[in-house]
Order: sequence, then structure tokens, then C-alpha cells
Amino acid sequence: ALFGSSEVAYNVFPEFRGGESAWMFARLLATIHGFLGATDFTIVPYQLGFENQEGIESGAFWFYQKLGFWPSDRAARKLVRSQLARIKAKPGYRSSPDMLERLASQPVFFHLGERRDDLIGLFPYANLGHKVTHWLASHGDSVTAARRAAAREAQSLLGVRRRSSWPVAERRAFDTWAPVVVQLQGLTRWGTARRRELVRVLRAKGGTHEVRFVELSNQHHLFRRALQKLCLS
Repeated sequence: ALFGSSEVAYNVFPEFRGGESAWMFARLLATIHGFLGATDFTIVPYQLGFENQEGIESGAFWFYQKLGFWPSDRAARKLVRSQLARIKAKPGYRSSPDMLERLASQPVFFHLGERRDDLIGLFPYANLGHKVTHWLASHGDSVTAARRAAAREAQSLLGVRRRSSWPVAERRAFDTWAPVVVQLQGLTRWGTARRRELVRVLRAKGGTHEVRFVELSNQHHLFRRALQKLCLS
């Protein structure tokens, strides 16, 4: 879960399909919404049957589609509509395995409000990994040295004086995010209060319950915009 969106993986054993699995899945989404603040949900292609024969055999795509999940890709939405039209026109029609594979090629989404583009599975958050790798490769003689340099710079940018009293897990979380922090544009213009809030976000990543990280991230709009801008740069 991140920034009000959540990727959900849900598996129902064959013996329980056709029972209350849809109701239970709906309650799961309600729990994620209430507990993590997610308003938008993603189901990745594998869950739908992409490179997953069990998903094809169970018709997983239609399980989610009947609950309101749609792909965002225009061509994929057109394909879904054409299949729905055939189902309506020909009672008893079932999508073929080949068609199910085509339908499963794109992630599907459910929105409680208006459609957004910054969702897990749609927005390129994975680019952060490339950004971190590039930064570490271009700073220091080794990865270890580069990580230490990132931690020192992030500590300075965020006004952190000492971290020795922090729990080990929180220090590790800070170090992990440091190569991202040093690349956030406009960080020095945020003001002291907002930078301190970011420190709390990073420490929460190493906290006892990571849900706190999700909550604080959802509330820190400057962090959200800067992180997304970094992903697109």
C-alpha cells in the first residue's frame, strides 16, 4: 500500500470457489480501505491468469471484473466490452483460454472515487530502483561507501543530528531510503516542519507496525509529489 492505493493478491482454493469468496474479498477491500486509507486497488496480471494457468482455468479475470475491476488501457477496455457484449447476446457463452490470456495481460483497477493515474501497478514506482542504483554507482568507490555518503547527506538535508539512540530497524530504514531522499527535488525548500515529518515517515518504515509508514506517507503530500516526480525524471 502506498499513497492511497493498494495492490491486492487474493487466492481462493478450488473447494471454496463459488461460495462466499466474493463477499469475503469485498470485506478485505473494506478492511484495507479502513486500515490503510486505500481508495484505489490494483490486481496485477498474474492474479488474473497471466503466466498462471490456474488463473486461466478458474476464470479469475471475470471474478474481479464482476466486482467492478477494469483495465485502464483503452484497447484492453474495448476487449472487455466486446466480451461482455457477446456474453449478453449469447447466454452460456464462455471466454476461451486464449481470450482469457489476452484479458489477463493488463492489470485491473477499482476506484472508490475518480480514476487516478498514480496507482501501484500503473505509475512507474519501480523507477526508484533504477534511480537508487544509478546514484550509488556514481557516488563513492563502493556500494558501502556510497550508502554511507547518502546517509550522511540525507541526515544533513533533513536536519537529523544523531541517530545513535534510534532502534536498529529505524536506522536501517533511514539508510535504505537515503539514496532516494538525496534525489528529491526541492527538499531544501520544504521548511523545517515538513522535513521533520519526512524523518518520521522514514523511521516508521522500520517501526514495529509498518502501517504507520503508510499512514504518514499518505499525509505527506510534498513527499508524495517529490517521489513521483523523481520516478518520472
